[in-house]
Amino acid sequence: MIPSPHRSFADHAIARLEQDARFLGLAAAGSWPREELDEFASLDLVVVCDPGRVRSVMEDRKEIANTLGTCLSSFTAEHAGMPELLVCLFDEPLLQVGLHFCSLDDFANRRQNPVVLWERNGALTRVLEESKPESEH
Repeated sequence: MIPSPHRSFADHAIARLEQDARFLGLAAAGSWPREELDEFASLDLVVVCDPGRVRSVMEDRKEIANTLGTCLSSFTAEHAGMPELLVCLFDEPLLQVGLHFCSLDDFANRRQNPVVLWERNGALTRVLEESKPESEH
């Protein structure tokens, strides 16, 4: 079962991302697909954008995060070799959220099948149907 704060955050993120034409979808990874989230787990979201707009999205990552809720702090994960990952701490409720920004082209390169929470014109579902994860956890 998905905890209410996690679901509420994802729903709010969808409402925000739908308004920006650069975004093609939002998927939940990590513990969500296995339904192993608890109230203390971080929320791992994959924010998928149009391949021609990756640069713009990457430049605006922190501003985008700030529109998703009360973002207390955020940092990119270059130290872990993942510059596309923005690790955020949100308030009300206190929630750690990993925002993995990627283009639709890069969405095929994954370790697991995420749960598609929202998409434009079936874009994410098509990628998942046409490719396989590198390894399932």
